[in-house]
Amino acid sequence: MSASPFRIRSEKSPNINQKRQPNRASLEMLKKLYTVMMNNYDKLKIIDPEKFLSGDNYGLFFALALMSNDLGDLIYLQGLHARTGAKPENFISADNGRKTGRNIYILRLALSHLYSILEFFEKNIKDIKKDSLLNKIINGGILESEKIFWNLVIKLSLNHKTFGKNELSIAGINPEIIKLMNLSGIARHDITFHYYGTPKHLKAGFEIAFINSKRLNTKYAYVTEVEDVTEDRRYYIDIALQRFLETRAYLGRDVFATEALMIEFLAAFNKVIYKILCEFHKTLGFEDLNKIK
Repeated sequence: MSASPFRIRSEKSPNINQKRQPNRASLEMLKKLYTVMMNNYDKLKIIDPEKFLSGDNYGLFFALALMSNDLGDLIYLQGLHARTGAKPENFISADNGRKTGRNIYILRLALSHLYSILEFFEKNIKDIKKDSLLNKIINGGILESEKIFWNLVIKLSLNHKTFGKNELSIAGINPEIIKLMNLSGIARHDITFHYYGTPKHLKAGFEIAFINSKRLNTKYAYVTEVEDVTEDRRYYIDIALQRFLETRAYLGRDVFATEALMIEFLAAFNKVIYKILCEFHKTLGFEDLNKIK
């Protein structure tokens, strides 16, 4: 009888104060890790962790670091998808359906990230304004154009919940981005990370796509049912989401153009965060890389 993977071991608990000696497997893993690090030697920098916790509260910088990593991964995902498949053609096929659905998914992620970024600045605005190091970097450590962009995003964050269908403009921000403020909240709360508000939106989009439309490509609801997750898909939900985004959510434009616009905006802002974090790391100081040899 095979042992259960959830079986509780009965052996005596080890002494947690006893220094563990690395086994052969862990040593080999460390060697491999070291080799990888050395192959990227010119890109690697090290900082003493204690410096992050000394003096000021660096919580805001930690949040910006996570934000930058997430945006970088989102941009990578969009680029990977763009390289592995061209924009869907205007005919019915499983391949086109998957491409469209994944474009919509990336758009939903981008909108959700936008909303979360604005929420972060709105809820932390007092700490942001009084953080001496952050303001020193904003006012003297980055380019004037980057400072302007940062301040525009701050302004957006303080107004993003008031934007509706007929929102006011903000000088320096693409009006199409402002139009997406209302949609970003819906994307974040109802159709991406939380599903409790999804039924009404999907039902509305489905009726627009299949019931009230005379398009040939929505005469039937399409499905591919296979165990391979790279091919299995409910295409009718993708088109329902697309129609909802294009109509009921004030989008009124090509979903693919909107996705490109969102990624471009977030990538530009991520460059500002990158510059801020570079300056922050300089204040901490870098250690000699030879220490890890």
